[in-house]
Amino acid sequence: MSNQETIVAIATPPGRGGIGIVRVSGSLALTIAEAVLGKTPTPRYAHYGNFFAENGQILDQGIALFFPTLILLQVKISLNCKGMAALLFCNGF
Repeated sequence: MSNQETIVAIATPPGRGGIGIVRVSGSLALTIAEAVLGKTPTPRYAHYGNFFAENGQILDQGIALFFPTLILLQVKISLNCKGMAALLFCNGF
């Protein structure tokens, strides 16, 4: 993976579960997080709030974690929500 690529992936196993985690990594991770959260996340801080679709509709509420790293200059975002809502995020990107 080059520093220019962005990956959005469900990080929890398929099937029924209490939470769904979507991880975003790469050069567009912060841009995607800002679109989903409606604000710029603070590094290394757990943000609880609404997750928005592209049209402004609320998809879910959850916790977002923003991890800027110096290693490989990667930005990582973790979106933690209810189990099935994770599919909505990946289908939207």
